[in-house]
Amino acid sequence: EATATAFTRFLLGAIDDDGAAPGADWMAGATGAADDWDIGPVKVRAADLFAEFERWARQAHLRHIPARSVLGQELKALIPEVTALKPRINGRQERVVVLPSREDCRRAIRKALGAGDDG
Repeated sequence: EATATAFTRFLLGAIDDDGAAPGADWMAGATGAADDWDIGPVKVRAADLFAEFERWARQAHLRHIPARSVLGQELKALIPEVTALKPRINGRQERVVVLPSREDCRRAIRKALGAGDDG
């Protein structure tokens, strides 16, 4: 069974905590309410997601906070169904992450960690 990184722990905390604490700030900017995450995919600004992780990591007194590019690679490795978009928001192109449903995220992370669906 693989070891959960700090980013994995952050994501699992957000998944298990209705997108709040950690994750309230990045989920607040998602298209649709956090409740929508229970039934389907949500779009989240990548900058919001990674900034919230960085805030969480500082509060957890982590010595090393990975670069956002590394976090993006880890996110894709943990949840292969994640897609990235670059829409124009207020006239500026921004990176948006499309996360599958909360349960699909949980299942993918457990699979990546070798825990399976019931672990």
